[in-house]
Amino acid sequence: MLLSEWACWLWRHLRDGIHDDRPQSKYARNPPNGEDVKWLLKLAMKLGTSSLQQFTGTVVNAVVSPFLCMTLPLRLQLFLARNNPVAVQNHLRSGILNPLVQKCLQMFMQCAHQRIHHINSSEYDDFVNTICTARNVFCLTPGGMVQFQELLQSLRRNKSCRKELWQRIMKGLAMHVTL
Repeated sequence: MLLSEWACWLWRHLRDGIHDDRPQSKYARNPPNGEDVKWLLKLAMKLGTSSLQQFTGTVVNAVVSPFLCMTLPLRLQLFLARNNPVAVQNHLRSGILNPLVQKCLQMFMQCAHQRIHHINSSEYDDFVNTICTARNVFCLTPGGMVQFQELLQSLRRNKSCRKELWQRIMKGLAMHVTL
């Protein structure tokens, strides 16, 4: 079996294992399948550009953790920068990485909206950290801060967003430095 055939076989058989839609792991910072997905990323980087494209397509369709979605394009950006260090920021807009970045933004928005509906005061700090992390990702894209402001306004209008939570969000955003 040739290396490329083996890679195709691996993607086909492992893509189902990448998808983890259980409620306890859907928006987890460290999902149970995270290390497996990162291992597949390393393998795809060794196999070349076409494997990276297959990998990113599979991830966009399967991974739902915004935190895992965030680490993958950042790692790929560093990998691509080795070959072309001049255009480091442009790598995130490339055909390979842009779908991953957009999926990450989408998953952070879904995560924030889903979590705020079921939040209690003991979860405020973790929620604020999630919002601060989301801002860092939104900063990476053109027009991302406009989208982030829309997300904040949507959260603020939500009846589950109590005054104390909103104050913590604003304080957290003022304290956290972006990437």
